[in-house]
Amino acid sequence: MRHSEIIQLLQEQPDKLLQSAGYERLVGGVVGKYIEAKRFKSTQKKEIVVKAKNQVLKQLMKLAQKGKLKASLPTMIVELTNNLCSDIEDRLMLKNFAPQLIGKYEYLVTAMVNKYVREGSVEEKDGAQFIENVQGRLMEKLANNKLAEQFKGNSLFKTYLYRVAHNAVIDEYRKYVRRPSTNELRVEVIEQRQPTMDIQDENVDLYGHILKTIPKETRRKFEFSAKVVYRLILIVKDIKAPYPHCADDLLVEILSEFGKNYTDLAKGKLWELLNHFVAALEEEKEGSVRTLKNHFQEIQLFVLQNIFRRKITLESTAQKQAADEYLENLIYRFYR
Repeated sequence: MRHSEIIQLLQEQPDKLLQSAGYERLVGGVVGKYIEAKRFKSTQKKEIVVKAKNQVLKQLMKLAQKGKLKASLPTMIVELTNNLCSDIEDRLMLKNFAPQLIGKYEYLVTAMVNKYVREGSVEEKDGAQFIENVQGRLMEKLANNKLAEQFKGNSLFKTYLYRVAHNAVIDEYRKYVRRPSTNELRVEVIEQRQPTMDIQDENVDLYGHILKTIPKETRRKFEFSAKVVYRLILIVKDIKAPYPHCADDLLVEILSEFGKNYTDLAKGKLWELLNHFVAALEEEKEGSVRTLKNHFQEIQLFVLQNIFRRKITLESTAQKQAADEYLENLIYRFYR
């Protein structure tokens, strides 16, 4: 069939094409590949094929009416079906808060950031961290349901995410150029509370050295706990640095609780969540909140005694509050 005849058929008798065996075979073949790759369940095939046949036909008709049907019909059918299947997969992952959705389009972020690197606006050594920061922003939007709330569904999800990622890259770049050194400042998601207690610079440095003397397993549990106890807003790096093998679904779950301002969260609830996440990160059976608190206070006391180089006893409520306030402000200074 000549190209002109195909266009005429699409304009005048689209149902004839829709009902043709060749059309269904092409669409079904693409859907079948998604099922083979376990991107769809086999039970979904019939439903998706019916949806794809109708949606792809509508797109072919629009292209024919605008004179944009340039490629061969089979090629166009396969390409449009691929796009539609990918979009169906995206919307399912969006609905289920699947972190794989952000990973799927990391290449878009990488391409944007690499453009800045090629232009010399971002140093090559900072490129990987820049990409990670942007991916973290997108992961937080997914976890906080912002992506789903703002996506209207009038376009492919990929098109929508491209705009969101582009804005995130621009925002991250603005932060980047304001930094006196890319190695000096810790990226913050939103403005943190300001420390009120005067902390000597040498004690901030000493805190870092003291941490290095603590066994790795104990240290990473304490550092993660301290950031949460003192209500630092977590980003991906805060979790992935101490726990590089943290599963994506657990990462999203943690960021959904602590990747936003949680200063209003009750202390009891905070410790319950912290206890749950520490157990999951350490891949151990969940213990009691009291056990985790005791573990945290033991390291807290160890740090303070090494900073002040003397034995410290925290017997009264006032002593405990003073020690807690000092360590809180020390940690704010250290992680900034």
